[in-house]
Amino acid sequence: MLQAILTIVTLGGTALCARYFFKIQYVKQAELQMQTVVSVLSRQAWQVPDGARSRWCAARAQETHYRIAWIAPSGAMICDSEGPASFLRNSEVEESLLNAARSGDFPIVRTRDAIYTAAAVPLEGSEKSYLIGTASLDSVRETLHGFDVGLFVVLIFAGIGLCAFSVISSRRLVVPLGQLILKARESANSEGTGMEGPLGLDGADVGEWVELESALNRIQSDLRQKTETLSREREQLSTLMGAISDAILAIDGSEKPLFFNSRFALLFFDQEQRERQPHLGEIFRAPEVLQAFRKALSEGGSQNANVPLYIRSETAPHYFSLSVAPLRRDLGPVYGAVGVFHDVTELKRAENIRIDFVANVSHELRTPLTSIKGYTDTLREDVEKNRFDSAKAFLDVISRNVDRLMSLIGDLLDLSSLESSEANGKLSRSLVDTEELTSRVVAQLEGRWSQKKHQVEAHYGAAKVFADSARLEQVIVNLLENAIKYIPDGGKITITWEAAKDSVLLRIRDNGPGIPAEYHSRLFERFYRVDKGRSRDMGGTGLGLAIVKHIMQRHGGSVSVNSEPGQGTEFVCVFPSQ
Repeated sequence: MLQAILTIVTLGGTALCARYFFKIQYVKQAELQMQTVVSVLSRQAWQVPDGARSRWCAARAQETHYRIAWIAPSGAMICDSEGPASFLRNSEVEESLLNAARSGDFPIVRTRDAIYTAAAVPLEGSEKSYLIGTASLDSVRETLHGFDVGLFVVLIFAGIGLCAFSVISSRRLVVPLGQLILKARESANSEGTGMEGPLGLDGADVGEWVELESALNRIQSDLRQKTETLSREREQLSTLMGAISDAILAIDGSEKPLFFNSRFALLFFDQEQRERQPHLGEIFRAPEVLQAFRKALSEGGSQNANVPLYIRSETAPHYFSLSVAPLRRDLGPVYGAVGVFHDVTELKRAENIRIDFVANVSHELRTPLTSIKGYTDTLREDVEKNRFDSAKAFLDVISRNVDRLMSLIGDLLDLSSLESSEANGKLSRSLVDTEELTSRVVAQLEGRWSQKKHQVEAHYGAAKVFADSARLEQVIVNLLENAIKYIPDGGKITITWEAAKDSVLLRIRDNGPGIPAEYHSRLFERFYRVDKGRSRDMGGTGLGLAIVKHIMQRHGGSVSVNSEPGQGTEFVCVFPSQ
C-alpha cells in the first residue's frame, strides 16, 4: 500500500508539472498566433476605405475570434469590433502597447484576464495608426479546466488500479511473509513446536515462498531436535550434579558464580546468597581456596588444596579436598574455573582416631609391660642374692599388670569380633527378663558400689527385651562400672527400663560431675578418655564404651549420652522390639 501511495503522489506531482508547462506553452502559442494574425491584418488595414472600416473590424473579429480595435495617430478610436466603448481601462497597458508599436515591434502584454498585441498601420503621408488585437484568457482557463478534469480522472483510475495491484501484490507478498514470520515465532517459542505443513494460501501462486517455507521447516525441525537434545542433556546434567555428593562451584573470569550444585548451596549458601550469587571472595575467606581458583584462571592449570572450611549452621570446621580446573571453549582462552569440594572430614576423623588408637594402645601396653619388666628384673636380682622379703609384693604387682594386659587384650579381641562381618552370627537373641538380668549384674558389682557407698536403684517399665543375654549383660556391666568409677562417694545410680512404641529403652543415670558437651561426640571412640590421667589411675582399658556402641549397633539399636557439667550423666540404649 505504501508503494501505491508513493506512486500516486509521484503521478500527481508529474501531472501538476505537466499542467504548469502545458499552460505556459499554450499561452505562448496563443500569443504567437495572435501576433501573426494582427501582423497580417495590419498590412491589409490601410487598403480599407474610411466608410468600411467599422464593418471590416467586425468581420475580422468574427473570423479570428479576437477583439480588433483600430486607433488613429491622434489616439481616437477608428473602429472597435465590440463598440465605441473605451478600448482599454488600463492606461499603462495601452501606453505600453502603443509605444512598442511606434518603434516597429509587435508587443505582447498579458494581464490577468487577457492578452494584448499591437501593430502599426501606415496611413497617408508619414502618419501611422495602430491595430490592437485582444484575446480573452477565458478560453485558456476552459482548456486548462478540461485538462484538469481529464488529469483527475486519469489519476483516480490510476490510483484505483494501483491500489488493486497493491492489494493483490501485498496478498502475494505479505500473507506468505506474515505466515512465515508467525511460523518463525512459533519455532522460537519455549516448546519449539512451530506450525506444521504448508502455508495454505488458497491456491495462490506463492512462487519462491514455498522454497523459503521448506527451508524454514528444515531449520525448525533441526531447532526442535537440538532444543530437545539440549533440554534432555540439561536435565541429565542437573540430575547428575544434584546426585553428586561433592560440592561443585564454577566461576567466570570476574570470580562470579556461573553455576553450583545443590550440595554446594546446602553447605555454603543461605537463602539470600542463593538469590544474590555473591563474589568468590564473599563466599570463602580461606586463602587456599581463593589462591587455587585464581591460579586456575591465570595460569590455566589444575590446582589442588586441602583446606578446613566452616559450613553453614555448624561450629566445627569440615575438611575438604579441593580440585580446581580451568574452563575453556575449544581449547581457547580460559573463561572460568570449576572447583570440586570433596568432604574428607570423616576420613580425617578416622585418621585421627587411628593415630590416637595406635598411640593409646602403645601406651596401654607399654605401661604394664614396663612395670612387669622392672619388677621382674628386680625380683631376679633378689633371687640371685637370696633376698625373698619383697618377692610376694613384686609378684602381686606383676600379676596385676598381667591381669591388666589380659583384660586389655580380651577387650580388643571382643571389640574386633563385634566389628567383624561374622559377629552377627554370634548374637543369640531372645526375650530377656530385664529385672532378673539387672538384679544379677547389680549383685555382681555390689562389692564395688557398696565400697564407695553408692545408692543403686532400678525401675522396670519394660519387663522383657529382645536381645542377646550375654551381650546385654556386658552393656549393663560396662555402663554401671563407669558410673561407679567416676561419681564421688555416696552418689546415686538409677537404672531404668522403659517401653516405647517400637523399642525398649535402657537408661543408666548418675549424679556425678557430668561431661562437657564438646566431649560427647568422641566418648565412644576406642581409648578416648575425658581426663586421661585420672581415668588410667582408676583402671579400665578405655574400650568399654566402644564395646557398648558396637553391641548396640549389632542389635540394630543405638546408644547416646545426655550430660552437662554438674548435672550428672545419663546413657540411653535403644533396643528394637523385634
